[in-house]
Amino acid sequence: MRKLRKRAQGCYADFINLSEEEFVEMMVLDGCFVVEFLCKFSMTMLRDTRDLLFKMDWILHSIWRDLMLFENQLPFFVLAHLFNMTKIPDPRDNIIDLLIRYYYCIREKYFCSMSPGPERFLRISYGISPNGVKHFLGLVHTITSSSFAKLVSNRNCRNEEKRWDYINCATELYEAGIRFKKAKHTPLFDIKFANGTIYIPEFAVEEKTDTIFRNLIAHEEHLQDAGHKCITDFLTFLCCLINSAKDVLLISSFSWLFKLLLGNWPRFPAL
Repeated sequence: MRKLRKRAQGCYADFINLSEEEFVEMMVLDGCFVVEFLCKFSMTMLRDTRDLLFKMDWILHSIWRDLMLFENQLPFFVLAHLFNMTKIPDPRDNIIDLLIRYYYCIREKYFCSMSPGPERFLRISYGISPNGVKHFLGLVHTITSSSFAKLVSNRNCRNEEKRWDYINCATELYEAGIRFKKAKHTPLFDIKFANGTIYIPEFAVEEKTDTIFRNLIAHEEHLQDAGHKCITDFLTFLCCLINSAKDVLLISSFSWLFKLLLGNWPRFPAL
């Protein structure tokens, strides 16, 4: 691990106020915890009766939240190196698959009520190499946006400068004759407008969704122009569409499910 120290330190923009030994110790402790946790999460035979982490569901989400923090990322090559030192002969013993299985479980329980089956997420992992992953948050972003990125790549994109237009809220659009319908069997970010109707995929929102999206937005901003900012664009659209509880009630009446407390819609920062 000491041989990876300089490479790992080069991944952080801010000054690290740790000695060389302290930094190595931090990588080992944090990395070993993540690797052991992921292995025990998917391979239950590795757990014992003293594994308190798996006796309280709320802890699983707390760990998820810590792993998703933009400022809390551990270089993925550190995780991969530690993982390769502890591999066992099990077909599930692949760090990308382990992360995706954990991601699917948390997504299904806390993020979106209409999650696709785990098979689709695991198929995504076939084209992902640990060498191409920068950190946990980047992997989650790749998985979350993969379906939409594929749709965009198959469409004819015009080479025009980006233009930002103001979008009226849902109530004002409805008064102007625009209707809303739930899009069926489409990726989360695939919003369409046809024949006076906006088709939006079903989407569940609850108190923890805010944290997830804020960190994914931070990751997209860090990427600058290196890739599609589908999550930023999607949430910018929602922020324009929903300004009040009245907007939520209107959209919900057209069978778009929101799991949120009216009046407590998380306001995302201006982008």
